[in-house]
Amino acid sequence: MKLAAFLGLFAVLFPAIAFYCFKHRTISSRFGAFYILVIAVACEALLVSAFAVEAARRIGHSVTGDFSGTGDLVDQAGPDPSGAALVGIQPPLFPKHSEWSELAWRSWQNRLRDYLIDNVYELNFRPAEELTLRATVKREITETKLVRREYAIPAADGDTIPAVVLVPKDSTLPLPGILFIHGHVADGDSGLAQMVLPVDSYHRSAARELALAGFATVAIELRGFGMRGPPEFPDHHVVAYNATLTGGFYKKLLFSDIKRTIDFFGALGEIDPQRLGVTGVSLGAELAVEYAALDERIKAISFHAHGGRTGPHPGMKRPRSKQPHHCHLVPGFNRIMRQEDPFLLLAPRPTQGVRGGDELFAESAFEPTLQRLWSLLGHAEALELEVVPGAVKNGGHTYYVDQSVRFFKEHL
Repeated sequence: MKLAAFLGLFAVLFPAIAFYCFKHRTISSRFGAFYILVIAVACEALLVSAFAVEAARRIGHSVTGDFSGTGDLVDQAGPDPSGAALVGIQPPLFPKHSEWSELAWRSWQNRLRDYLIDNVYELNFRPAEELTLRATVKREITETKLVRREYAIPAADGDTIPAVVLVPKDSTLPLPGILFIHGHVADGDSGLAQMVLPVDSYHRSAARELALAGFATVAIELRGFGMRGPPEFPDHHVVAYNATLTGGFYKKLLFSDIKRTIDFFGALGEIDPQRLGVTGVSLGAELAVEYAALDERIKAISFHAHGGRTGPHPGMKRPRSKQPHHCHLVPGFNRIMRQEDPFLLLAPRPTQGVRGGDELFAESAFEPTLQRLWSLLGHAEALELEVVPGAVKNGGHTYYVDQSVRFFKEHL
């Protein structure tokens, strides 16, 4: 109300003064011009002051609310009403062993993996109970060096998973197969297309490039992105919200889609199901690591622009903190494990992590923690963590095709 009154006063006062000055021709003189200038500055100062007072009032109200009459309680809210401190001190259900023996570590891996499969993601890896998938071929395109087939894979909840399989022509079958998982893309863009078509993006057309290098590849569209997102469908934030209403979460929904894709892809006649790999960049790398941690059919993993932290996920402490994307959220994560644990579940399988430019592995403890376990399990050479030096496109937040080709040629 106060702000509206000030605006109303300004709207009436300034035109009235200007009209008076013009009518009496005072503005034609030097003194008149100075007079109208002073009045304008005064009105402007009055308006700015009004905005400042209103902003201060709103900030004060947002911080304290209408607490007049509650005495000194305003200053007695406590040091951590957000509970951020508790986030960091939660003991995990599956603490890592102080005894660094192979038997102890394999036991820890098995117990944590089984818990995640059965109680968190609720995935079914029992072959006798797997569903027979009937994916529909929508289109087949023969290029100079590749055959591209577009599929509609039935999802577990009745939805459809758009997928593209790329197979190099005139190659010796069966081929090693690699699943590519895309990262975030802008509304209207397709992560699937950026993986399989020769377009300029931080995905670097990676599924296409590795198919040209001799691998069979498959890429899917994640829920809430591309043809499964805006403008026809809600974006992935809304998908994550809907998933929580069912008692699930976004990654759980995606892992069901990824498992269906692996089931389908590994059963294709061109693919050697004993030589399956998974890779991705950014969010796609995060999903690749955490999914492969559960599915031991995956024999080699390459993650790009992801990883590098240990310990619990930190709580958010700053006032007006921006809420993070729920696509990264696993309910109860800190109660179950630590940030490095999904990576440790990959050991001793061949695993590659690549960062570069301005994006380094953030914590010095990350690399030695992983190296110690791969060494203990007798496969130190199977772990590759590489930082690409120098200027890299997108500040290093990109897919590294050359490193990926070399890694998969060596390990699949």
